[in-house]
Amino acid sequence: GRRGDLSDIDREFDRIGENIRQRDPDFDELSVRRKAGQIAKYLRSENLVGNPNEENYHALRNNFISMALFEEPHTSLPLQSVAIYCAVARRLGVNARPSNYPHHVHAVIEAPSTHTLDGKPRPITHPPRPDNDDQPPDETEIMHMDPWRSSTETPRSDLLTRLIQMGIPPSHHPHCLAATSNLEIALRTGRNLMNSVSEARDLAHTGVSTSTPTPNIDAAWYSMLWSMFILGESSAASALHRRRQILPYLIEHYQAHFPEDLGLIERIVPPLLEGQREWHVLLHLITTARKVDRNARAPCYRAGVRGPVGGDVEEGLEKSSSSSASSSPGPPSSSLPYAPGGPGNPDAPPTGPERGPEGEGQGGRGGGRRDPLAAATAAVTWKIGTYFRHKRYRYAGIVIGWDTSCGAEPAWIEQMRVDDLPRGRHQPFFNV
Repeated sequence: GRRGDLSDIDREFDRIGENIRQRDPDFDELSVRRKAGQIAKYLRSENLVGNPNEENYHALRNNFISMALFEEPHTSLPLQSVAIYCAVARRLGVNARPSNYPHHVHAVIEAPSTHTLDGKPRPITHPPRPDNDDQPPDETEIMHMDPWRSSTETPRSDLLTRLIQMGIPPSHHPHCLAATSNLEIALRTGRNLMNSVSEARDLAHTGVSTSTPTPNIDAAWYSMLWSMFILGESSAASALHRRRQILPYLIEHYQAHFPEDLGLIERIVPPLLEGQREWHVLLHLITTARKVDRNARAPCYRAGVRGPVGGDVEEGLEKSSSSSASSSPGPPSSSLPYAPGGPGNPDAPPTGPERGPEGEGQGGRGGGRRDPLAAATAAVTWKIGTYFRHKRYRYAGIVIGWDTSCGAEPAWIEQMRVDDLPRGRHQPFFNV
């Protein structure tokens, strides 16, 4: 199967670290400064960090370490490149962490308490400083690396000059040059994802396709909403403000694309908003959803469509009530609708005989009678049960139903840019 979960990434970092040691048998005897350079040199020689095509700087795939490690081309944003560098460096005994530097993350490397960056013994005049100590380290024993751009050390003076050019007050310079926390890196990743999803949607709107693997836009947006909601911000007040800001988008995306995540919503979201006005609204939403689950409707057969789907199955096309436009005023409970013949058309052959212009299957009944609904659904290409892989977004899915037109609410139609499709909302839409 495809690699990319946390255990795969962990093993890959171990493998890379071991390869660096094998390439240089004397690696463990080098100074920290030379180790730092050797690690960056190896990663860049294997194209595991950086991005030779800066026109695709914000490409959605560049936000994911798994894609940078396991998918060609191995491109990433500076943050992900530094994260890869730090993960490998720490496996090789180098204390490297991402920085707070604005707009472009660097790696901050600190010498151990016993030796300088150049390997000379350091006099121990005080107890060794633990990694989680808030006291600022000795500036002379800190170096910076930018593996996204280079395998050589980035001079501190260059970084200070850029901070001055950006208009950042000198009192903030130590913070910008220091190592940051995991929370700040996660929040920064979320903001990068937000920018990349926006750019990916604009690119999809132009109809430009790419030959490289691309993450699912809706899943990426959904993951960003979850991370930003759960993590909040560094302060409690800011975290509450961020969660209240994210909540409407999270709930909207859950209802439109991931209704199976009701358990996650129920378990995680209300406790983080207890005592707030949104708490009561959430409880009502959860209670209503649970009630709908308990009162699931029987399978509904679409009227007016006659003839067998596959030749020897029961007459009619079955569609689950959860995705029926007539049983719910909201959008389908699966992922995005895909209009046949439009830019999102699934790449898959039909699995059985298709209906003719009268909406009947091969061997069906009805003579020459023209059925209005059959005429409206004549453009439906794929049958329920068809397995496909999407041409543009490369994910796999199964057609579980279709509607003669988009029955979603206006706000959702606008968000998903349904009217920008060649035939807009007045065409069949698949539920997958």
